[in-house]
Amino acid sequence: MALRMLDPRALQIHTDGSCYVEQDRISGCAAFVVFPDHLGLPEFQIVDYGCAESTNIRMELMACAKGLKWAIENEPWQDVARIYIVTDL
Repeated sequence: MALRMLDPRALQIHTDGSCYVEQDRISGCAAFVVFPDHLGLPEFQIVDYGCAESTNIRMELMACAKGLKWAIENEPWQDVARIYIVTDL
């Protein structure tokens, strides 16, 4: 999936969360990273998390929090000065 870069030097973390109200509020979230072109790294999934009961908003925020945690644990990247969180909230 090729995505247009918002800032050619920024790391992008795309997130989403879900909750199935009709199925006992089974919930989950995911995130994937899109690296700036100059790093030459492929995009990949960095968060895949589920739980037995939650809400959609909690899962949306969980994806953001886990994505930022991944970024902190895996930095630095050459010439990357910012991180964008891209969500559908």
